[in-house]
Amino acid sequence: MLQFKEARQQNRGAVNKRHYILENAFWETEPDIQETDSQRAFSRAQRIKLFIESDRICEMCIEEGKTEEEAKVSWSNWDADHIEEHSQGGQTVLENARVLCPHHNRSR
Repeated sequence: MLQFKEARQQNRGAVNKRHYILENAFWETEPDIQETDSQRAFSRAQRIKLFIESDRICEMCIEEGKTEEEAKVSWSNWDADHIEEHSQGGQTVLENARVLCPHHNRSR
């Protein structure tokens, strides 16, 4: 706590020092916690590949019985979704990705 108290200024260095102190204290008390994939967002290259390989089709629209034409999304209106949620340990890799329309991604 003394180290934390000494770094109470609001400049970038002090904020970084407080973050470091808290992070280390956390890992000392909870050493067995598994870290999740730190990359939550799919990269532009991953998004392009996913979009092309999926044929621009929202998987959940197809599951609802829409035709492929109805399920098509545009480049400016789609989401790259984690099949296994990132918050549940899902990796940000193409094998864990799918194309969803904004409606289906936000309704999950």
